[in-house]
Amino acid sequence: MEFTAIPQTRKPVQITPLNETQRVYIQTIHRNDITFGIGRAGTGKTFLAAQVALKFMTEGLVRKIVICRPAIEAGGEKIGFLPGAINDKMDPYIRPIIDVFSKYWSMRTVKDYMAEGLIEIVPLAYMRGRTFEDIFIIADEMQNATSDQLLMLLTRLGKGRKMVITGDPIQSDVNGYSCFNTAHGILRNVQDIGFVRFHNRDVVRHPTVERILNVWPVSQIRVQHGAMAA
Repeated sequence: MEFTAIPQTRKPVQITPLNETQRVYIQTIHRNDITFGIGRAGTGKTFLAAQVALKFMTEGLVRKIVICRPAIEAGGEKIGFLPGAINDKMDPYIRPIIDVFSKYWSMRTVKDYMAEGLIEIVPLAYMRGRTFEDIFIIADEMQNATSDQLLMLLTRLGKGRKMVITGDPIQSDVNGYSCFNTAHGILRNVQDIGFVRFHNRDVVRHPTVERILNVWPVSQIRVQHGAMAA
């Protein structure tokens, strides 16, 4: 099924991987219903997921984009402490994804699509009970989700959907726990689910970021190590 394409006046979405891991990540998203992009900060996990989602929507392959994430920040700040409606509350959390969209569309266009519900922002806690069809779901910062929350999200899928789940187990803000280890152990051999692991060498943000990650002792970060956190 194809949907009405975004007008051609929008800037075309060109996706250029900067390293081999990014290339594999993009291919994995195209080939699978669900893709886990797991790894360190600055590797392009969220940026590329947003690019692919926008490309799918621009080309009429999905009718809308849904962005979700746990409403948890470093230090335990909760969504209820922020003023405004849901979109206002979630804006600081999903701003990196919106910034990617704004590279191709004006912010007015992005806000128009948000107002029309074609770009929807949903806190993870609000996903229960919903089914998403013909939609591209980006679930960001999911290292802060529990295994039960992750399972709830995974079972929201309907027909004609894509889901990309991103996060860094090392940066978990929920008592050092990461649901990615559980997910990888259970789902690694399930058809149409792919895992891509990013490493320090894949950092593209700035050379100093990679240097920091290479010397900062993981033992100083609260995380339970496992297959995907190694």
